[in-house]
Amino acid sequence: MEIRTVTLAYFSPTGTTRKVLEGIAGTIGAESIQHIDLTRPDILSREIPGIKEGLVILGAPVYAGRIPVEAGERFMKLKGNDVPAVVIAVYGNREYDDALIELRDIALKQGFKPVAGGAFIGEHSFTSEETPLAAGRPDAQDIEIARDLGQKIAVKMKEIEKPSDIPGLSVPGNIPLRERHQIEKIPPETDKSLCVMCLTCVGVCPTEAITSNEEIITDTDSCILCCACVKSCPTNARQIKNPMIDRIRRWLSETCKERKELVIFID
Repeated sequence: MEIRTVTLAYFSPTGTTRKVLEGIAGTIGAESIQHIDLTRPDILSREIPGIKEGLVILGAPVYAGRIPVEAGERFMKLKGNDVPAVVIAVYGNREYDDALIELRDIALKQGFKPVAGGAFIGEHSFTSEETPLAAGRPDAQDIEIARDLGQKIAVKMKEIEKPSDIPGLSVPGNIPLRERHQIEKIPPETDKSLCVMCLTCVGVCPTEAITSNEEIITDTDSCILCCACVKSCPTNARQIKNPMIDRIRRWLSETCKERKELVIFID
């Protein structure tokens, strides 16, 4: 199969997953690369035309071993029409658990034909100067592996004549999926002494949990702790200050400090 178009479809609040997908797509050799950004909530009210040609790369971060609920809902708006797909889960150096198999099964349900997959490492949402968690990843080494995967996908697709020739993609994970781990809703807070009301946090929030009046207001129930607001705030006014989150950070920084490498699945 000749791949002329690669479509990147991703839920990427902090931009990490998007960066990985762009690295993969860059070496496939397609004439055009298109983006379907599923991060912003307005995507839920938009009609997305069915994808009928080329290759699709689906990507999402891993939250506690699963694809975020919000990401799953938005992937369900895609229609594959037997288009080949690559599934990518990006996790913060702990484990990806059932996230990759969950994304593979979403792809199948939406009519795609998974041909390859990968579990990449990205900077953890809870990282801080005191407790770094996969800080700076994906780094240059990770992106080089992403580019190598793109080349392998290009070779693989040339070996395939039609979508029905694509074998089933086997990836690790549990069926049924593990239950989601629920933690207390603890959204980031705004330090009023640092906030300049630039509203960057409002614009990057994937669930519209942040609004503004005379001050920044965060809806606790809507926050998914992606920390996009924390990472994008130009004055460091958005912060998570909570003893439980601090304990999680310390535990992760101690138990998951050894560098994990990417895992690729391509038959």
